[in-house]
Amino acid sequence: MEHDKLGNRSKTTSLKKSKNLRAVRNTITDCPFLFMKYLFTASISIVILIVVLIPGNNLPDVNPFIGFDKIVHIGLFGAWALAVYYEFRKPEFNLFLAFVVGISFSLFTEALQLFVEARSFDMYDLFADAAGLIIGLTVSPYVLQIFKK
Repeated sequence: MEHDKLGNRSKTTSLKKSKNLRAVRNTITDCPFLFMKYLFTASISIVILIVVLIPGNNLPDVNPFIGFDKIVHIGLFGAWALAVYYEFRKPEFNLFLAFVVGISFSLFTEALQLFVEARSFDMYDLFADAAGLIIGLTVSPYVLQIFKK
C-alpha cells in the first residue's frame, strides 16, 4: 500500500479501490440476478436436453419426410449458437471456442441418449448439430443487427 510522508494512504491507492468497486457494482447492476445473465443460453440448453431425453417410443410420429429429425437438430443447435453469440459477444468472442463447446454439448447429448429407452447415439445427428452450430454462428451477427434496429 502506498503512503505519503505523514503515513496517509495516497490518492492513487484510493482511486484504484474506487475503480474496482465501481466495476463490481456495474457488473451487478448490469444484471441484478447474476444467475439470469445467461438465461437465454441456459434455456435453450435445457430445451435441448429435454428433447433428447424423451424416450423414442414417446416421440410423436410427425416425420413428414425422411430426415425431419435432422432439421430439428439443425434448428435446436442453430438457436443454441445464436443464444451463445448473443450472450457472450465481446470484442474477444471466439467463434472456434463456441463451436468446440457446442460440439462437446452435442456429443454429450448423444451419449446421454444411450441411456434412454428406444434412443441411440447417431453420428448423423452430430453432423446435423455441427451444421446448426455453423449456420447459427454465421447468421447470428446479422440476426442481432436486424433486432437491434
